[in-house]
Amino acid sequence: MSSRTSRISTACSTRFSTDHVRTAAAFALLLLICAAPVRAQADFPWRSTVWQENFTAFDSSPYYLGTDSRHDAATAEMVLTPEEAARSGRLFLARRLPIEYFDMRFRARFGVNASFNGSGADGIVMVFAAVYDYPPTGGGALDFDGCLGYGVEFDTYQNADRNDPSPEHVAVLKDRSDNHLHHETLAVPTVEDGGWHEILIRFRGGYVEAWLDGVRRLNTDIAGFFPFDGYFGFTSGTGSAFNEHRIDDVSLSAPTMRSTDYGLHDVCTPVVIDSVLRVRHNHPEPESFTVTDAVIRSSTPGVFTIPGNPAPFLLTPATTQDVTVRATITAPGMYTGILELRGDNGERAIDTVRIQGDIPRLRFAPASVSFAITRLGDSREADVVLRNIGIIPARVEGLQSGSGAFRVLSPASFPVTIAPGEELPVRLRFTPTSEGTFNDTLRVTNSCGDFTTLAMTGTGHSEIVGFSFAPRSLLLQPGAEGRLALRADSLPLFTAVREISGVITYEDAHARYRSADATADALPAGSSIDVQELSPSTLYFHISAPSAIADTGEVLVLRFAGALPGPPCAQVQLASVALNADSILTGPPALIAETGKICVNGSCRHPFGLVATGDPVLQVSPHPAVRGSRVLVTLPAAGMLRLRLRDLLGRTRAVLAEGYSDEGSHAYPLPTDGIPAGCYMLELDWNNRRMAQSVLLR
Repeated sequence: MSSRTSRISTACSTRFSTDHVRTAAAFALLLLICAAPVRAQADFPWRSTVWQENFTAFDSSPYYLGTDSRHDAATAEMVLTPEEAARSGRLFLARRLPIEYFDMRFRARFGVNASFNGSGADGIVMVFAAVYDYPPTGGGALDFDGCLGYGVEFDTYQNADRNDPSPEHVAVLKDRSDNHLHHETLAVPTVEDGGWHEILIRFRGGYVEAWLDGVRRLNTDIAGFFPFDGYFGFTSGTGSAFNEHRIDDVSLSAPTMRSTDYGLHDVCTPVVIDSVLRVRHNHPEPESFTVTDAVIRSSTPGVFTIPGNPAPFLLTPATTQDVTVRATITAPGMYTGILELRGDNGERAIDTVRIQGDIPRLRFAPASVSFAITRLGDSREADVVLRNIGIIPARVEGLQSGSGAFRVLSPASFPVTIAPGEELPVRLRFTPTSEGTFNDTLRVTNSCGDFTTLAMTGTGHSEIVGFSFAPRSLLLQPGAEGRLALRADSLPLFTAVREISGVITYEDAHARYRSADATADALPAGSSIDVQELSPSTLYFHISAPSAIADTGEVLVLRFAGALPGPPCAQVQLASVALNADSILTGPPALIAETGKICVNGSCRHPFGLVATGDPVLQVSPHPAVRGSRVLVTLPAAGMLRLRLRDLLGRTRAVLAEGYSDEGSHAYPLPTDGIPAGCYMLELDWNNRRMAQSVLLR
């Protein structure tokens, strides 16, 4: 078995299509620069081998084999048809490829012209067509008819019914073996000599050449040829006369088409990336040729350029030439250009170049933080996360607030980079510097500016009183019993609280009072609890302690049962509480309550309203609203929440909250800056339910 040694050179035509450029792989990491250094690329070969097969270790999975074709493992060759009458042979690479420019090299053996095989027949066709799995058509059709494409045939038999021009010939076929677009006669026997023959089929956008053993035997233009995606392969057939047809050492090459991806970049500042494409002469032919032009075509001018364009330049065999491609982006978006390197040999090498710019997209969760009322000299902490909801890494250069009352504890140092989908934990501290309400905004800064913020609210006070129910609402089925605890959440530090009295109301249609427990953990030993039922819907309680009651903990435990019959819920309200009725406090206490109405030292207020069971509660305090007012949203269950302020024309003036929220009470600052006084609507969407409430803004 001989090996290929011949080299053939010739000129080519100049058409090429970019319709079949393939997309490259994943994006690169963040690059935030004004001018990047030149970075080297792998060689950009002028030619790419898209199919190479020597049939030594043959894997049939990429191929389609015809009826009588088989792999001969002993000789490492492909037998298209055996030396038998009426056989069909076929081998196709079952992978769609662009058909416009290619060189197909292979070795073929056509058998012998002898009397025992009827002088031999029929031949081999190198095919480039639209389909490969059509029904067999052997004999004089050479198993070619039905491929819907083109072929270069080496035919060794003259079939009158196939319009064969001579007993032995080479021809260009289209769709059918009797449709000879062009042919040249071969002497008998040129290929039917029992030996191996070197064949080269060169195709240049419709111009086709066929070389046999180093001699050009055919050259012609296919009129009306248009590039398409299709399949390469070989067909063969025998009729009443027959030969064994074999092929080996298949090599298909085409001009390089590839994609270079410059990645995804942060465009807070202009991004300039230079990349070197090293063009390598690896053309199958040994001659030199000149790259006459290097251009980039793009729908967005200026993004891709070739600084110091080196074209024209000479490429001699096995040499390289560097071409610098520059990508410049100043705005978000995906940009694509087509780099064409044109040779005077009629070919073009194609590189699709892509780059994408974006800006970081960050979001705080939750979107706002409301610190509990804090005594002067103390501090409170809160944890939030800063989420990267974009598709590029986000560089955080700092977290800044304008007020000295709020401070970022962590992260302790910057800059910090947050990858897409990841979170940055942020711990905040509120330390009031005076009595009153503090409102501030935490801003994330980098070269993009302040592109996401966190609203922060906190109140400082010298004396604090706080009561709440636990649980926050009591849900009872008719006849079922439940426990309700009145808790002291915060009591004045400078006043010894020894007495608490108050009134609890409830709807007797919903619940019945059963008993009170004196095992409260906030009460010192020796305390007494007196609970009286003033009416079926009102309880009065009085607690007396020999020493100061603890700052936090349960002070009263009540038991209720759902009314029979009655609705399946019980709404219990803390109607009023009196603290040390004979004591004088140093200032009006700030009040914390998660439910009910609280009265301290005879000063009755409605700080946050009532907790309803089953329905959310929406309240504004103080109201009419002024600067510093807050909106209290009390949710009976966790869920998705969106709170907006709309004007009377339905336009959204502010979004106070949006996202997932836990069960319970949540306070949000009511925005007043830049919003004229007047009547507005607060609109609450929660778990597919919507409610609205008017608010008057002064």
